[in-house]
Amino acid sequence: MILSRYIFKEILKSQLSLFAILMAVFLCQSFVQVLTKATKGDIPASLVTQILLLSVPSMSVFMLPLTVYLAVLITHARMGGDSETIVMRSFGISPLKSLGISFFIAVLTAGVALFNSLYLLPLSAQKQATLLDDARENASYFALDSGKFIKLGGSSKVVAYVDELTGGNGKTPKGGKASAASGKADAGDELRRMRNIYLFFQGNDRYPPSYAMARTGNIAKDDDGILWFILEQGRSYSGPDRHGKYAMADFDEYRFWISETGGDSRADRPSAKTSGELWAASDRSSMAELQWRISVALAIPVLTLIVVPLGGVKPRQGKFSKLLPALLIFGSYFLFCGALKNLVDRGSFPVYPGLYAVPVLYLLFFALPLNLVETRWYRRRLLKRREVR
Repeated sequence: MILSRYIFKEILKSQLSLFAILMAVFLCQSFVQVLTKATKGDIPASLVTQILLLSVPSMSVFMLPLTVYLAVLITHARMGGDSETIVMRSFGISPLKSLGISFFIAVLTAGVALFNSLYLLPLSAQKQATLLDDARENASYFALDSGKFIKLGGSSKVVAYVDELTGGNGKTPKGGKASAASGKADAGDELRRMRNIYLFFQGNDRYPPSYAMARTGNIAKDDDGILWFILEQGRSYSGPDRHGKYAMADFDEYRFWISETGGDSRADRPSAKTSGELWAASDRSSMAELQWRISVALAIPVLTLIVVPLGGVKPRQGKFSKLLPALLIFGSYFLFCGALKNLVDRGSFPVYPGLYAVPVLYLLFFALPLNLVETRWYRRRLLKRREVR
């Protein structure tokens, strides 16, 4: 029992350490990516922290199988390299016993991974989709800040600069409608008001470069769900055109299309649906997504059965001599799952067995042969073959 607890503690300690380190690394990487998008204006800066926290379940989908896989490999390789395995064998800790301890940790981790992939992952995806949809449909969340240049409409050719910006919820109240002529809302609608606005357009094949400035303006959404960047009481300059001429005009209102918000919601995607909705659905995309979530959890016990014999190195082999083949097996599992998911989604592969074929194949062609080598039955057959020769 002391040796069993020792193996259990070593694997668990390595797993938790690896999970904390890798999660911190990937969170920092994700933070940089989200912050870059916020800087470019793709997402509001106020949602950076929430989006980052909601990305933890999606990271855990791969972190949980990877950390327990590496923890089992490192622990068994270290014990084998330090001759601890030989000593344990002399005290009655058989390979099957070591496998059982590692498999017990794998089952516990698989339960956590299954809960994460079936419940936490769709929940976080739904919340993240709701935040982004609200930001897309709410003018107050539009990624605009005073004293900064920002691209409009996802185009690098249109840049705006606002000297002063005031808040507002940007929503049309119940019963209120935005005027199609002016883009302004009815009484009670709060818009994002702007002062001292400058708009730059680099031009294209159809329109010459232009520059517009106004003392006031706002951001509003019309009845069709389109966000407009509106300048009021200003002046515009354009040119040179194809004939080398310039133009100047005073305007009461200058409107620029920002983005169309009346589209499909991100919450309708299969990745954002709950597992119950995927189970009740009959389309191939939903069934492939559900099988993917389950296959990720099934990977943990199957890959653990593979990595335990791979970690059983001899003292002279080196502790990490089998690290590369172990990582190749791990990576190939998820690559095959991803490929089969796309094939099932496109209808090129049957829904059943679908993604469940991957853990079954790895169990038959990797786990069972590698573990049979350590059995007495295999050694007896090998000894009989040598005697016959």
